[in-house]
Amino acid sequence: MSQKYLYENCLSGCADCPPTDYVPRFMYSYRWTFEDITDYKNFTPMQLIGEEPYASTAKRSPCNSCGLSMFDSLENAENRLLKLSERDEMIFTRYGNTISELSLKVEHGTCGPVSTKENTLGHFTFHPYDGWNPLAIISDRKTLN
Repeated sequence: MSQKYLYENCLSGCADCPPTDYVPRFMYSYRWTFEDITDYKNFTPMQLIGEEPYASTAKRSPCNSCGLSMFDSLENAENRLLKLSERDEMIFTRYGNTISELSLKVEHGTCGPVSTKENTLGHFTFHPYDGWNPLAIISDRKTLN
């Protein structure tokens, strides 16, 4: 796999993206997906889909919108999705009702900081390298409703 980013065209409009604290990691990660795992929205950044990210305006950045939101545990992914569904009944329509577990390896891309003082939700942004195939690294799935 090359070190070129899969969504290079999206990233080119962002200064210093991904930031220098984004590093390749080996880890299990969890992403909200639709039951139909082949739905193009599952692994396409919000910026390219044309939707606003769910993050508050203060936390939005073009760089993050060009990456993929992931969580560091099934529990964190599930808790966040269910919490958001309490105030937004369309959340499952926008992001899916299934959580997919992915086995990330260092050759797949770079991960933003996980579970910092400012980020207790276990959320991080992942920027995949060109050639990354998410369907090949899904190890488990859980449907919520």
